[in-house]
Order: sequence, then C-alpha cells, then structure tokens
Amino acid sequence: MRAHHLALAALLVGCGGASSTTAPTTAPEAPAPREERPSTIPTSPRTLARDATFADLIAAARTLDDRRDQESDAACLIAVTPSGFELRADLAVAVRPLAEPEADLDQRLANDPGPVRVLTRYGSYGTGAAQMGLVATSTTLPPTRGTALALFLTPEGVYTRRSDQAGGERDPSRVAWVIEHTEWSAFDLVVVTAEARVPITTLVSLLEALPASLAGRITLAVPLAAGTRLPDAPPAIDGTAERGQLCPDGLPALTEDAPLGDLPASSIRAALAPLQSSAELCVGTSTGPGAAGGRVSLAVRIAPDGRVSDACVMEDSTGDAALRACLSRAALELGFDAPGGYLDFALPLVLEPGRAQRQVPVCR
Repeated sequence: MRAHHLALAALLVGCGGASSTTAPTTAPEAPAPREERPSTIPTSPRTLARDATFADLIAAARTLDDRRDQESDAACLIAVTPSGFELRADLAVAVRPLAEPEADLDQRLANDPGPVRVLTRYGSYGTGAAQMGLVATSTTLPPTRGTALALFLTPEGVYTRRSDQAGGERDPSRVAWVIEHTEWSAFDLVVVTAEARVPITTLVSLLEALPASLAGRITLAVPLAAGTRLPDAPPAIDGTAERGQLCPDGLPALTEDAPLGDLPASSIRAALAPLQSSAELCVGTSTGPGAAGGRVSLAVRIAPDGRVSDACVMEDSTGDAALRACLSRAALELGFDAPGGYLDFALPLVLEPGRAQRQVPVCR
C-alpha cells in the first residue's frame, strides 16, 4: 500500500571564534596520519545477494514485518538488480511470527496430497479438510471464496496443490509442463512457495514463466509447520454479497425466535480496524468506476459467536458492482467479540481513490 512519509532535514551550523593574528614562535607539529576507516553504508533488509536462497528471502520478510516496515510503492514482488535481488513486495504477513521455510518439501508433499488452506491478511482460501496451511507474505485482495493454486518449488521440480480439492501431484513436474498444462483462469489466487535451499534465481525463473494475466493475483508464501492447527473454515457467502447486488432495504429480517445480542461501541470499532486496509485494496485494485472512490453504506450482521454471517451494500455512489462485492467479502472476514445473539448495524464508508496494487511477479 502506498504510504506518505515526511522527511525531516537537520541543518548543522558550526560556530568558531576569532582567529589570532600572532605568528607562532615555533613550527607546528605535523599532524598524525589519520586512520582510514572503511565507510559503512547500511543495507536494507530488502537487499538480497545474488546467491541468496528462499530462506534468505523469508528472513528478509520477517525482519521487515518485525520492524513494521511492510509498505512498498514498487509494482513487483522481486526485482532483479545488478548486484542480486530486492524484495519489493508490499508485505502483508497473515500469521506472526512468520514460519521458517521447509527444509524438505518433497517428503512432506509426498505424504500429503490433500488440499491446502491459504491464509492471507484479508481472509483465507480453502476448507476445513486441509491439513497444510500456507501463510501469504504479500498483499492480496480480500478472498472471493474462489480457488487458490499453490506452487511448491523444490530442487526436484514443482508440485501443485489446490485449495478446493485433494489430488495434488505426488511427484514434482517440470516448470514448463506446469505452465503449459495449468488452466490459470480457474484460479483467483496463485501462491508461490519454495524449499529453504532453493536459489532465488530459480524462484525468479518460475515467477517470470507465469502468465502475465496473473498480475495482482500472485503472492509469496511459506508453509506452516506440520501439525499446526488451522483456523475454522470461513462461512459461505450468500448470493447477494457474491453478486455485488445492492440491498436498499438492508439485510433480510431475522426470524422471530432469533436471539438478539449487543456489544459496546468500542468493541465494534476495534474489530472494524482491518476493514480500512481491505477497503483501500478494493478501491485501489478496482478497474471500474469504483477506482475514483465515493460513498458506500454497508449493512453488517454479527452472529451470536462473533462471526459476520451476512453483509451487503445498502447505498453506493460508485455504481461499481465489483467494488460492492469486494467490500461485502471484506466485511464477511471480520471477527467480533461474541454478542450472545444477532446484532445488525450500518457502516458508512468514504472511499478515497487509491493506487492499484497489481504487482507483477518480477521487475528488471
């Protein structure tokens, strides 16, 4: 995401007294030779050597995330530079601390051909049947509840895993074969991860081979350790949110026997914090009239357990159905304290024009 930074310049002023006009009685001693010290220029954690590995890249992402230095105005994930590489992705780590890359992905994938669960800062892809979780490290759109495809790069080749069904390849394939035989239009997100020792040069080759149409739908990721308990699968989206239709009259009425709940306003405000980033992404990646911003009013229903069970757009000055759907999906990913019953509220949003976060995989 784009950030505006204020740079402050310090002006150093030197003060000296009047010089003496009296000539010295003895010749001044020659100054001692100065010790030459090598100049040290701080290196950004984003800078990676030519022989860096995927483990080095994830270590850089972890350092930047620890420093809360995640934002980038660059339009790519990795840059190839004369001296090596730079991690230029706009980072959005979904789970902290960021896990270490796997030392032996081949063995783990051979034992687990099931679906994967992809965790992003703005929601997740996949079902409760998944045993392996992948943590996205870079910015993604709020999930569409579509399908994610994970690419696992090892020295032996590339494995593929889907988020919606089992049946992943037990043996690795060549990159060229995967590129040629994958129906890329079937996936809303492509997740790329690698074994710890894989050189970034190999990772870049895979990223550059991906179709250009995937720009903005590729994220770097790292697997969670085997045995990590994954969060419950998100609830299904209703047809209103998925189609991005308006609901001028608000959400459907609750049944008479539905319990009603309550939450302090401070609790609701705190839970709404992630929606700001999601809304910025929805506007920034819009290719329709919503890219210019506008005013939108969301209707949100919190279930008794604190999940958002329904959301739709009551008012929309943008006229952008895709933007409405994106905002509704983002609202469905929010989590609140349990209100003990159903709780409905309306949320007005003022959307500002943003910069599209359609990062290409590699720039040179």
